[in-house]
Amino acid sequence: RSSLAQLVVYDPYYCQGRVKQLLRELGCLNVVNANRDFYADIAAARVPSHDCLLTNPPYSAEHKQKLLAYIVAEQRAYWGGAAA
Repeated sequence: RSSLAQLVVYDPYYCQGRVKQLLRELGCLNVVNANRDFYADIAAARVPSHDCLLTNPPYSAEHKQKLLAYIVAEQRAYWGGAAA
């Protein structure tokens, strides 16, 4: 994308839903942050199309590990390697 305003930014963890407003104030006009189950979306291959995943995952449970596993699998698929 040629500008920040055109970049599609995805934050999979909704929390209070404020990130959309905050990123728009910084010039990110296409922000995907919905009150959805990120892990169910991964399992059903329904993760929204995006240019950038930007998040601060919850520190409870295994959120960090699950997020990192998703990112690694996506990168491997993108670059032609075996999925994790």
